[in-house]
Amino acid sequence: DAALDAGLQDLIAKWLKGLGSEGVLDAFRKRMARTNEGQERQFAQLSELLAGPPGVTEDCRVRLMPGVTCQCEDGDEFVVFSREADGQHLEMPVAKGAVPLIRALTHRPQFVADLPGADGFERICILQLLHRQGVVQLLVKGQDA
Repeated sequence: DAALDAGLQDLIAKWLKGLGSEGVLDAFRKRMARTNEGQERQFAQLSELLAGPPGVTEDCRVRLMPGVTCQCEDGDEFVVFSREADGQHLEMPVAKGAVPLIRALTHRPQFVADLPGADGFERICILQLLHRQGVVQLLVKGQDA
């Protein structure tokens, strides 16, 4: 044990001899710089996720995008959105329960909560999908109609 203790003490003495306050501070600065860089990367990634387009809520207003028309009749299984400017058409399958909501969309802004539909969550999901497809415009508070 004495030989082991002596060897350990010798090793510690050599390590402490090369250890100075500047070396410790430099190592600490480098470690903190790596930590800060990692935090900045995480912050940038989170900011990018949160900076996406706003989502549909019950208290926002929606309308058909200017130049977009909608063809949908009661009982239809598909809805067709057409864009006048370039003649593009988007045909989408639709659940029968969503038809009244889609038919109620006009070029006049309407509050989401005022649109037909028994299930508010379903209404929001459908409108969010239509917003992402570029056929519905989302008007958030403070935005002119």
